[in-house]
Amino acid sequence: MSWKRGATILIYKKGDTSNPENFRPITLQPACHKIFSSILSHRLNSFLSDNNYTLNKIQKGFQQGVDGVSEHSEQLHYMLKVAKKEQRVICIALLDLKNAFGLIDHLLIKHSLQMHYAPDKFLKLFDNIYKDSKISIAV
Repeated sequence: MSWKRGATILIYKKGDTSNPENFRPITLQPACHKIFSSILSHRLNSFLSDNNYTLNKIQKGFQQGVDGVSEHSEQLHYMLKVAKKEQRVICIALLDLKNAFGLIDHLLIKHSLQMHYAPDKFLKLFDNIYKDSKISIAV
């Protein structure tokens, strides 16, 4: 199936060109795959939200209508402002979880969906998306 094929190109960032970490991979997929995935994602988010399986007060990423980055930036700005006003010391640690989402095993995602009672139709579609998928890398 052509909709299961992607083409990855490597975009040079900076540094030594012989080091693969100095390239950012971008995978181009057929439009029909993007549309199908978008519909599936929207329906899954609706299912999880409608059944209260997400903690919207905690989960900010990938939530429709939620700008978690702006909210967190505003919260950080407020904390710095209060600390300055009250002449208090504040320590802030920013974590960059490199490729955090790319490291999640598909079986773990599927198990989590099963634990949240995702419909069998969705689980079959989830399996089918990754079955016989192919990505080629242009160098």
